[in-house]
Amino acid sequence: ERNNVVRVYELYLKNAKNPPRADWARSQIAMAYDQASDPKSALAAWREIKDTNSFRFLARRAQRWEQEAKSR
Repeated sequence: ERNNVVRVYELYLKNAKNPPRADWARSQIAMAYDQASDPKSALAAWREIKDTNSFRFLARRAQRWEQEAKSR
């Protein structure tokens, strides 16, 4: 299931017409990985977001992902 969700958002990302839409797709990818308990992939998606100010709610999660990724 998660792979399908990520695949859909990656397709959306590939076809995004502007940077804000691309960042939105990256945020959705990060949240999908978070739901699947994959902090390393979630963190990688987060780090690809260009305008992080628009996704402050993920910034708090990114701190947790970093801690979880280090402990695995």
